[in-house]
Amino acid sequence: MLNSIYNTSAYTVKLCMQDFYEDGIKRDRLLWTGDLRIEALVGYYCFGDIGLARKSLMQLADIQLPDGLIPGVGPDPNSKYLPDYCAYWVMALADYYRYSGDLYTVRLLYPTLQKLMEWFQANCDETGLFVKADRPGWWIFADWDESLDKRDRVMAMEALYYWALRDAVSLAQTAENPQDARTYSARAEKHSAAANTQ
Repeated sequence: MLNSIYNTSAYTVKLCMQDFYEDGIKRDRLLWTGDLRIEALVGYYCFGDIGLARKSLMQLADIQLPDGLIPGVGPDPNSKYLPDYCAYWVMALADYYRYSGDLYTVRLLYPTLQKLMEWFQANCDETGLFVKADRPGWWIFADWDESLDKRDRVMAMEALYYWALRDAVSLAQTAENPQDARTYSARAEKHSAAANTQ
């Protein structure tokens, strides 16, 4: 049974590996950042594929807004703003480097990362927590379960932002930017303390 589940799962991801990682072959067939992260991990393991993950990361970077936010879905510009999916983009880039060792792409996408991390910072309060996550036009996905509290400071968002900060530290070190690494590390410590206290 486990082999059958594995083979079905691998085949499903393979079907979603088209011009980018699609969210599903029978749904909207778009590049959703949250789906990309999981599908790319499967792609690395099952197929040894890094090229499609790289292309997908770059396609999402191409639609980054002037304020730094990366829409939650691509590859075309749109107004689907999912702050938690912005955190997934950072994680997906860190995963990509861990699996590929492709320093060139990390350096190429590093300005996108910097801009995104400043967008996160601009949406935090004085304690370092990500706030007003439920503002008009934004969608905190976290889970399909609508009974989850997704107002203002959303714990799932805080956890994902912290994870993104830790991955940003690693990426800054990889890109040989020690100042950014120190900045992101300090933000992570402040954020963690605030989340655990509040």
